[in-house]
Amino acid sequence: MQNRRCRWWGIIALGVSIFLVTTDMTIVALALPSIAQHFHLSDSATSTIVLSYSLPVTILVLPVGMMLHRLYPLSAFVGSVVSFGLGSILCGLAPNFWILLLGRMVQGVAGSVMMTQNLAVATALVAPSERGGAIGIMSSLATLGSVTGPGIGGLLLGRFGWPSIFFVNVPVCLLAVLLGCIGLRGLTLAEGRTSSNGWRLMIDLLRRPSFSWAWFVLLMSSVVSGAFYTLLPFDLSSVQRLSPGTAGLVLLCLPFGIAVTAPISGYLTDRLGAKVLMMIGLALMVGSMGVLTLVVGTRVTALDLALRLLLVGITRGIFDGPTQTLLMSSGSRETLGAASSLSAMGRNLGLALGPLLMSLTWLWMTGLVLQMVGGLLVLDLLTILGFLCGWLSLRAKAHLPLEVMKAEPEGAHEQDVHLHTVIS
Repeated sequence: MQNRRCRWWGIIALGVSIFLVTTDMTIVALALPSIAQHFHLSDSATSTIVLSYSLPVTILVLPVGMMLHRLYPLSAFVGSVVSFGLGSILCGLAPNFWILLLGRMVQGVAGSVMMTQNLAVATALVAPSERGGAIGIMSSLATLGSVTGPGIGGLLLGRFGWPSIFFVNVPVCLLAVLLGCIGLRGLTLAEGRTSSNGWRLMIDLLRRPSFSWAWFVLLMSSVVSGAFYTLLPFDLSSVQRLSPGTAGLVLLCLPFGIAVTAPISGYLTDRLGAKVLMMIGLALMVGSMGVLTLVVGTRVTALDLALRLLLVGITRGIFDGPTQTLLMSSGSRETLGAASSLSAMGRNLGLALGPLLMSLTWLWMTGLVLQMVGGLLVLDLLTILGFLCGWLSLRAKAHLPLEVMKAEPEGAHEQDVHLHTVIS
């Protein structure tokens, strides 16, 4: 029982760290005008405050994943969280703009490690029958981080000024380190030293149809999510004519649905199986997108639109965790870092491609209503493609058990037994 409690303290530590990373992606947005005024910055210079954080988080996921199987999880976790905290202190105390940028880059580099390792470590930390629940908890905390960032930032900014949005990270980092030292000690992703090449591990995973099709499911859903936050604000303000406050509450229904459903979906994944739940979620997502398409571009009540967005969020939360569970279960223990890195890259790439896709779609259309309807029809098509990718992943999985078994290192079962022993 003590071992099991320790493992779940480790899961909470990983969830807190990913909450930090996603919160800092949005918490700074409200403070940008105050920071620009304080340092007398132009608009272009102000934008680099965001880019200096988001670019390292996105660009470094693959290099970090290449090395992750060589590192001790506890050392990598504590080092990245402490670095994130130091970067936050540097930002809060920054005497000039360049020191602020340096602090943001330190945060971004540390965030890339935390964002890449969390799935790999969580998968190694718990038993296979508990992976869905662990990933569901982290998915929920990641979504909550992106949702609560602007709210937390607004409260701190109004009472304590812009440095407080960075200083608030410090106690959270200390909490994560404490929980990590309890729950991650003794854990390894590979038994002893390994000479495997990280890039080769990633390529081997992408060559497996079961992994690659599930990865495309994650990519398609992330593109849809990224596009939503470009398309919906225009519909809410120009078509629905909602006030900014009401529009913000309506938009929150989408991530709220994901955050509430993800832990439940994780629990069901461990009992019904990831493949079944992923396909159920994808089928429901196709239906919920159709329900939303029926009213986009036309005037409806705020409650009507909020309920439709909540339905989309709930269905997204159903299949997101099972999809990531499949990705993390497609290879051997040694490929966990590579799988986690590819998963993070797919999510980040999709979130970046979504707004670009909407911009390109709108270039071919005239009139706001036509742009709204056309944009959502494109997202409907991507959702259907995601369902087809999930179906292909399902078919491929049935033909791969022998290959997957061969990919598992000799004595992997004993490693798992050893793992649960040394975390005491």
